[in-house]
Amino acid sequence: MVNDPGYERSLGRGVNSDKAKLERERLFELIRKLVRWENTNNQELLRQAREEIRRSWLETCEMNKSHPQAAELFDPKRVPEFHDPFAGGGALPLEGQRLGLLSHSSDLNPVAVLINKAMIEIPPKFAGKSPVGPVQKGAPRGRLTQYEGNQGLAEDVRRYGRWLVDEAIKKVGHLYPEVELPQKHGAGKAPVIAWLWARTVKSPNPAFSHVDVPLVSSFVISNKEGKETYIEPVVEGDRYRFEVKEGRPPQGAANGTKAGARGANFLCLVSGAPITADYIRDQ
Repeated sequence: MVNDPGYERSLGRGVNSDKAKLERERLFELIRKLVRWENTNNQELLRQAREEIRRSWLETCEMNKSHPQAAELFDPKRVPEFHDPFAGGGALPLEGQRLGLLSHSSDLNPVAVLINKAMIEIPPKFAGKSPVGPVQKGAPRGRLTQYEGNQGLAEDVRRYGRWLVDEAIKKVGHLYPEVELPQKHGAGKAPVIAWLWARTVKSPNPAFSHVDVPLVSSFVISNKEGKETYIEPVVEGDRYRFEVKEGRPPQGAANGTKAGARGANFLCLVSGAPITADYIRDQ
């Protein structure tokens, strides 16, 4: 989008090689700053980049003012638009938009189209507008009185997100009980953020045929060094429960209730009776 500062064929533009080298380095430094994550919303840097594009476009228009379609193709008041017919996730049109260009994108994949709509098409329509969503009871109110860019839209997403969570808690919150954290993890109550589940079958042992026993391929939760975690089953008569333990898993934990490393054969957790693949299929 920015012209090279050196001479370009016979167009009679640019500067000598030494000056061109310095000018290129200045432009490269601008690019280096632009690609840093912390500068994503640095408006001064974006203003500089937009100005460089604008300056190059004016220069291009001047060089082509004698073109037979100059009025249509080289209008100094209209910077070229960005078109990406195979936009995918929309990284390129988004960058074009940030650099002040009117971006157009398309893709055959409907998921890509949805991403582009949410990232490129919809946000500009709400730029500079205040949020309109309901503020949930107890939710922190935004401190902004004037909203720039997509700040208002972002606040609306947060508000509707809180509303959605509150509605979900009303309907299914009772299915997700809180747990007591141990002291080393901060103590107090905390919401469960993930569940580990297993299929079950009735115990093949006649004395425990009323018990649903789990088919677990491994009791190990994490093998990461320094964060080893595993499940320890505690059997009490015809009942059982699980405790989460930290430290190196004991021998056999990696096999869960499996009877050996291979095949679909398991052991009953409460009686130790073998559970065959045929029995599992019947169940």
